[in-house]
Amino acid sequence: MKIECIKDKLLEGVQKVEKATGKNTTLPILSCILLIAKNNTLTLKATNLEIGVEVEIGVKVLQEGVVAVPGSLFLQILATLKAFKTITLEEEGGVLHIKNEEVTSTLKIQPYEEFPLIPKIEEESFYTLKTKDFISGVKGVVQSASLSSIKPELGSVYIYQNTNHLTFVATDSFRLAEKKVVIKTSKEIPSLLIPYKNILEIVRILENTEDEIMVKTTKNQISVATKTIYITSRIIDGVFPDYNQIIPKEFETTFTTLKQDIIDAIRSVSVFSDKFNQITFTIENNTALFENKNADIGEGRSRIKIKQEGKSLVIKFNQKYITDAFPSIPDETILFSFAGPHKALLIEGGSNKSFRYLVMPMNT
Repeated sequence: MKIECIKDKLLEGVQKVEKATGKNTTLPILSCILLIAKNNTLTLKATNLEIGVEVEIGVKVLQEGVVAVPGSLFLQILATLKAFKTITLEEEGGVLHIKNEEVTSTLKIQPYEEFPLIPKIEEESFYTLKTKDFISGVKGVVQSASLSSIKPELGSVYIYQNTNHLTFVATDSFRLAEKKVVIKTSKEIPSLLIPYKNILEIVRILENTEDEIMVKTTKNQISVATKTIYITSRIIDGVFPDYNQIIPKEFETTFTTLKQDIIDAIRSVSVFSDKFNQITFTIENNTALFENKNADIGEGRSRIKIKQEGKSLVIKFNQKYITDAFPSIPDETILFSFAGPHKALLIEGGSNKSFRYLVMPMNT
């Protein structure tokens, strides 16, 4: 194999696939990136058997071929060539030469025949979606997924169709996030659960991509593809909780305020968080008081004006669970709806209802 290519394009492609390499000591080939040079295209492949990634970049192919190189080392070498625009990759005698006019690095290659097949999904069940909408849906909810592997369905992002929306949901049983994005399709889209770590990688790879994505699914796999990127991931065989049953239908107390006002108020007292990250809300007389107390360093209070309806209320929350919701709310105003002193809080935008966030109070 011998190719000439623009270094920055190659580096960008390697950065996308390298995180999908594995650290399996019994299968060292999983730590490699497969390079396939053919028809003036270089295809980069990597997989850890949980997720597989392929990226295509345009190159000048002087000699077609296939090699497998250690992914992290290959990435490190390319990252050191900052001052150079074009480089040459040439395989010869069991090594890959990475060179330009001034620098030459030599990297041992691995037997590419051992590289596992990345499955191609050819099912008719597919739909297209704007990449930014998919990323928005995932980012809106993924922070609410459980980090534990005890219940795989909670350590996942649940995606399902609801009329003309694609709905993304995640929960760790202490809080739940739901994000809806508009989708135009006449097809029936099957629901699925994508593991937390996998969907984070999918979003990372797709960021800064303007193309639409095509999503295909089978019982055990999902693929997400653009013109130059192809990603596959396993999906969880499980049942996501019927979360609509736990979202309150009636509320004792609600208030509306500017999102930035409440962000600033909570930030001003956050330095006094205790080991439980606890913050106290006191809602009364169209005022919200936020208090943090820490026996070791002191306490902080911050008060803002609100538009209140319903009863006065004192209630405690995990502060991080509250602030995690704010980046996903597109409105300048924010609505807090409390079901009661020891019941769930629902957070939404003042007018845009594409995002809902449910969080349980602390009882300490």
